[in-house]
Amino acid sequence: MNAELKPCPFCGGTYIVNFSVTKPPTYKYGCAQCGIATLSSLDEAEAIAAWNTRTAELRRECVWTWNEECGRWETNCRNYNNHKHISLWDFCPFCGKRIKEVK
Repeated sequence: MNAELKPCPFCGGTYIVNFSVTKPPTYKYGCAQCGIATLSSLDEAEAIAAWNTRTAELRRECVWTWNEECGRWETNCRNYNNHKHISLWDFCPFCGKRIKEVK
């Protein structure tokens, strides 16, 4: 099946692969960048639909604020407040929400 797979909802990765290689064939799509994956399914269309499904929670934003005094980005997400390179990410690696940068 040649269906379009959405980017990873957690890291934004676009290299999505079928992790499952058993016999009879099962399908388990996941992100090659961060490793998150669906459950295995005997039906490929069902596995693709599972991968492409997004919840409303993942569509909301995770706000990261630039702290000029400390020279770093901060967020209240999981009490993590010490990363300088969030501009490399589209999605928060902790909650999966799209990052919204506030300067």
